[in-house]
Amino acid sequence: MRQSLTLIKAGLVLLVLLFSTATLSAQKNQVALRYIAPNYILGLGKVPTPLEGAETFGSGLEFEYQRRIAPNFLLGVPIRLSTGEALVNMEDASKDPVNPFTDVEELSVIGGNLLFIFEPIARSSVFDPQIFTGFGAFNDFDGNTTAELPIGVNLNLRLGNGFYLSPQASWRFAFGPDQDIRRNVQLGIGAHLQLNAEPVEPEPPAVVDSDGDGIEDSADQCPNQAGPVTTLGCPDTDGDGIADKDDKCPAIAGTSAYMGCPDTDGDGIADPDDGCPEQAGPESNNGCPVTDRDGDGVPDAEDKCPNEAGLLTLMGCPDFDGDGIADRDDDCPRVAGLAKMNGCPDTDGDGVTDRDDKCPKQAGPATNQGCPEITVEDQETIDFAIQNINFETASATLTAESRSVLDRVEDILRRYPGYMLAIGGHTDSVGSAESNQKLSNRRAESVYTYLVGKGIIAARMSYAGFGETMPIADNRYKDGREQNRRVTLDLSIR
Repeated sequence: MRQSLTLIKAGLVLLVLLFSTATLSAQKNQVALRYIAPNYILGLGKVPTPLEGAETFGSGLEFEYQRRIAPNFLLGVPIRLSTGEALVNMEDASKDPVNPFTDVEELSVIGGNLLFIFEPIARSSVFDPQIFTGFGAFNDFDGNTTAELPIGVNLNLRLGNGFYLSPQASWRFAFGPDQDIRRNVQLGIGAHLQLNAEPVEPEPPAVVDSDGDGIEDSADQCPNQAGPVTTLGCPDTDGDGIADKDDKCPAIAGTSAYMGCPDTDGDGIADPDDGCPEQAGPESNNGCPVTDRDGDGVPDAEDKCPNEAGLLTLMGCPDFDGDGIADRDDDCPRVAGLAKMNGCPDTDGDGVTDRDDKCPKQAGPATNQGCPEITVEDQETIDFAIQNINFETASATLTAESRSVLDRVEDILRRYPGYMLAIGGHTDSVGSAESNQKLSNRRAESVYTYLVGKGIIAARMSYAGFGETMPIADNRYKDGREQNRRVTLDLSIR
C-alpha cells in the first residue's frame, strides 16, 4: 500500500507541474477521461485453456492529462483505477506443465504512467491519431508494485471544436514479480478535450480588386487576371484592343474582322486559316496560289507528292507496281500486292507476306514463319525412321529395310519443301573414339547420299557424325548400346 501511495503522490506532483505551465499557452493542454477494459489473459505468451468463471476483460476508469511540447509531440500522464481477473500460476509440483494456470484471482489496481506521445499525421477537422509509449507502474493493493512499459494508439475522432471521441488500444509489458501474468492488453473509449481550443476563423472577405488592375471585381470580366480598362479588365497580350479570351490570335495583333487575327497577304483569309499566309490565293485553294510543280494535274496544295508526277486517284502520288497503293504507303513498291498486306504479295494466301514467308508457295501459320506445321502423323514417321535406320555390321551400308524407311522420309521432304533436314550419326562406346567418330560420319553421309539419289536437293540437307559423344542410354548394357547406335533426323525451317 505504501508503494501505491508513493505512485499516486508522484503522479499528482507531475500533474501539478504540468498544469503550472499551462498558463503559458492554453492551447497546449489536453485532458481525456476513458472507460477502460484491461485483459491479463491475452497478455500471456499463449492463451491457456479458459477456466470456468474467468472474465476475459475487466473494467475501470482512466484520467489523462496531456501537455504539448512540440508541434507533433506531447507528454501525457494517465492515472487509472481498474479491476480484472488474472490467472494464477500455482507452485505445487503436480501442476499441469502444458497449462500451468490453474486458478483465477480478482485483481484491482491503481497505476500511472509518463507517456511520450507522437502525432504521425497533421491534425485535421476529422481525425487526430496519436501513437504513444513510455513507462510507469501499477499497484494491486496487496503491496505488490509492478513496473510497466505501455505501447499503444489513441484514435481521436473530432466531434466538435476541441472535443474528440477517443478509442484507445495498448499493450503493456510488465517487469517485476509475476511479470509473466501481469502483462496485459488494455482497451478504452472516452472523451478527449483540447482546453481553450480556438474556433476556426471565418474566411476573410473577398478582395475588392483581386488582380490589382484598378478595376473592381464586380465590374472586372477577368477578376483574377490584370487587364486594361479598354478590355474591361481582361488581358490583351498583343495590344490589338481585343481581350485575349476573345482573341483567336492573342499573341499576334490583328483586327476584329478576323477575331483578332492578322491577314498578312490580304486575300481575305485569316493567317491561321490560310494555307499560304504570305501568298495570296483563293479560298477554294485554302488561300494558296494554284501551282502544280510536277505537272500531274493535281494542284500542289492537294498533291501529297508535289515533286513526283502521280495519279489523281492517289492524290498526285505515283504507283509503280500498279496495285492501287501509292508508293509512299507501299511496303513493296516494286511488286504488286494487297492493300491488307500494305502493298506486298501473299502468294499462298496464308496471311504472311512473301518477303517474310519462309514458304511463300505453301500456306502455313505466321507462328511457323508461314510454313505448314509438321503433322502428328508425319512426325511419327520421322520418329519411326530414327529408330529403324540400320546398317550392315561395322559398316556404313544401309540395310534393305532402312532404305524402305528412308523412302518414306523422302516423301515427307517433298511435301515440306520449306524445311531443312539435319542428319546426325551416333555410335556406342565399343571400339576407339576415333573409329566410332569416322563410322558415325560415314553412316550419316550414307543417309544423306541415299536421299540425294532419290532427288532431294542436296542444299536442303546437312550431315555430321558425333561418334560416341552423345549417348542417350548406358553403354554398359546391350540395350543401351543398341539405343546409342542411331541416326537422328531433325527437320527445321530454312
